[in-house]
Parts: sequence; structure tokens; C-alpha cells
Amino acid sequence: MSFNKQALFKALQASHKVPVEIAGFGTVYVKSLSIAEQEAHELSQLDDEGNMKKGTMFSSLLVQAVVDKDGNKVFDESDIPMLNECKAGPLTKLFIEAKKLNSFAEDDIEQAEKN
Repeated sequence: MSFNKQALFKALQASHKVPVEIAGFGTVYVKSLSIAEQEAHELSQLDDEGNMKKGTMFSSLLVQAVVDKDGNKVFDESDIPMLNECKAGPLTKLFIEAKKLNSFAEDDIEQAEKN
């Protein structure tokens, strides 16, 4: 069997999403990110000098990862101030799923679960 690069790209591009129940609302989904989406999340956390902005880690990941049943993003960058005003419990639930699904550092997940 010869190496099939197209099959590899197809497997690498496959998107996965998991349902997350939000009390008082229903189901939203957390999806796997592309490299471009993961980089957008990481870059959105930096200011012009390359320092970490405060209050962006959770919300910027949620902007990239939370989708509806059809895979459309629920939030955009303009929603970050409102996300930062929401209760931590439901957002932490979404954040933990996004971190797990996208293979972020395990210590980040453990820290979020403690909060």
C-alpha cells in the first residue's frame, strides 16, 4: 500500500464537535479547531507588545470553539466583553471541553476545573 497524502489531509481536516448542555438554554457544541483558529485564539491573547492580555484566555477560546448544531460559530470577538460578564460555571464547562477536544495542556485543564 502506497502512502496516500490526500487521505491523510482528509483525516487531519475532519472536524469533531461535542454537545454541551447549558442549564436554562439547551445544547451548544464545542468543536475541534483548525491550526488557523488555534493561532487566532493564541494571538488574540497578546497585546501590541506581545504581553498576555488580562481576561482573554477563556473568552477567546470560546469565540473560536463554540458552535451551533450546524457548526456555525455562536460568538465573535465583539462578544468577548459580554462573555467576561457571564457566570464562570457554564463558561468553565465549555472551556474544559474545548481544551480537551483541542489537546491543550493538561495543567490548563486542571486549573480550569479547580476554578
